[in-house]
Amino acid sequence: MSEDAGNARAAWIEMGRPLAPDTRRLDALHEAAEPARSHHAVPVTAGRAEIDLVLARNEVTLLELTPVVDETPKWWSEERLFGLGEEGTDASAT
Repeated sequence: MSEDAGNARAAWIEMGRPLAPDTRRLDALHEAAEPARSHHAVPVTAGRAEIDLVLARNEVTLLELTPVVDETPKWWSEERLFGLGEEGTDASAT
């Protein structure tokens, strides 16, 4: 949560601090309360992951690390997905 992301109070103030927000404004406040989310792959070396975070003043960040196991089947090929055979050839032409 920061000044911009996940801050329903800032959105409420920007609306003029309504005492009883109508349905449309409540929907906007619920949307403003949603935290910013992102997903990144982080390299692990010797069982450790290094992550650099820069937090703004009064920002709160939850960092959740989840191990990922690559479950891609051995037969999977990006070339098959796009219909291409070897580089520069079109598999659909054969």
